[in-house]
Amino acid sequence: MATNMEVQLLEKLRAFFEDGFGNPNSLITDLGEVVQMSSLMMTNDNMWIYCVNLSEDEQLWKLLKALMIKVTGLRKLSIEQLRITKGIVLIVRNLLITHEKKAEMQSKSVDYNFFLEYFHLAYKIGKHLSIIFKSEEKDVFKLKTLDVSVVCFQCMFNILQCLSESSKKDLTEFSSTLDLLNDILVEMKSTGGVFEIKQIVLQFKEFCMSPEGRRVVADHDCLMLRNLITALTRSLKFAVDTDLANLKDTSKDDYNLVSTLAHTLIYLFNDEKIGSTMYRLERDGGEKCESMEVLLFLAACQMTFSIDASELESKWEWDFVAIGSMCLDFFHLYKERCISLLNLKTWNSNRERELSVVHRKMIAVLDIISNLLPYELFKKTLNSYDFLQEIIEFFKVVESNTERKRLKDSSELGLHKKSFPHAKIIIVEIVTYLVHGDFHNQEVVREHDGLQLVLTNCNLDVNEPFIRERCILCLKYLLENNQGNQAFIASLEAQRVEIDKEKEKVLEKCGYEVDIVNGKVQLKTHQGAETPGTEENKIAEL
Repeated sequence: MATNMEVQLLEKLRAFFEDGFGNPNSLITDLGEVVQMSSLMMTNDNMWIYCVNLSEDEQLWKLLKALMIKVTGLRKLSIEQLRITKGIVLIVRNLLITHEKKAEMQSKSVDYNFFLEYFHLAYKIGKHLSIIFKSEEKDVFKLKTLDVSVVCFQCMFNILQCLSESSKKDLTEFSSTLDLLNDILVEMKSTGGVFEIKQIVLQFKEFCMSPEGRRVVADHDCLMLRNLITALTRSLKFAVDTDLANLKDTSKDDYNLVSTLAHTLIYLFNDEKIGSTMYRLERDGGEKCESMEVLLFLAACQMTFSIDASELESKWEWDFVAIGSMCLDFFHLYKERCISLLNLKTWNSNRERELSVVHRKMIAVLDIISNLLPYELFKKTLNSYDFLQEIIEFFKVVESNTERKRLKDSSELGLHKKSFPHAKIIIVEIVTYLVHGDFHNQEVVREHDGLQLVLTNCNLDVNEPFIRERCILCLKYLLENNQGNQAFIASLEAQRVEIDKEKEKVLEKCGYEVDIVNGKVQLKTHQGAETPGTEENKIAEL
């Protein structure tokens, strides 16, 4: 049974709410001690016994219920009342967990009606606070109101986990929990930070793991997901210069939030809604494509689609056609913007910033495409829209408007040249995937002047680390079993394209050697070269 101290404390709290009687700071201190002790019930045997005794006291439960009801009747709460409300809800949450764990240990069933009574009280407080939040003007009140709403949500979520499957069938409690969560996300678009949003992202992910949760999250053009992404973008101050690799080392909490979003998206690519919604958000936002929310979404998608396939239990549910359509939509949008900026002859800092934004997004899209090409249905989707031809055309624009940089070169850009790093290397990776074992695509590359582009980039470039190695592999697959491509390389001298010693070495690595006979270039199989590997080895190289 509860000691007189806890019951007396709750009676004092009721008097404070009803008549304003008592020292709020002293009451908050005493309440905080009870919250702290009840939070230790799973790690401390004495605290477990303490919580069991509290959870068995009917008078204590009556007082907790009366206090929760009282809160829902107040039109406005002071900071002290908000802090006390948070403490009350935390005690209810902790004691209900104790109640459930004790029943589990004794192999007894729990009284779900008892749990639901406090579930609905927590929901009423949360909804009541959402109304109060809208009328508050001071940030300190908004933040504290949000803080208590988050605790109400956590209490509801914990109770939801305790309910039997049969009691969840009407989805009333499930829907109520998501409803309050969405209110909180709306509030977090303007209030709170990393600490607050950390309290809800894992629960959001868990909801997305169920069909019912995915349906609600996808409703109204993925409104809940968009609210989450907006809240995350603001809390993380996510921008073009946000480096996720650096974030992992400097701010674990921030990085983990992006990672959790990425793992949440795993469960949402089972239809076209998410991709088409985020694309429309970008398209309708103006030609400059400046939405940081979309940038965060794409950055999270990069992580989503780079997760090891063995970890993706739900990957078989992915709609690869829809994902392919999303990638193509974003590619076309950013390609148009990139080309218009790259081709400009007049340049200033504003244009440079615009290019940096769309460059970051294009890199994300290209990286997503590269990560997904091992999936055959995704690859077929791109092929059906002649994507290879389009990316070669984009490759040409990047090549003609940027310059190769060696370590000894000056950092100054040449006339009309722009900085667009890391794009060509990913493009070459994509081309490599698309031509591997595909005669038609090998032909497309040559017919659209892509073969010479690949050969031209078989040089060291600080802006494109390891592009030489990627080009060598790409060239190998372009020449493999394709007489037309081999003949094209052999005819380069006739086109007055120099085959220097460096390019000869590249061709040798691909299994060919160059001979000059009567002033003409001839290409033949290099006898000492390593023969092409098995199909499995080729895929491993990619």
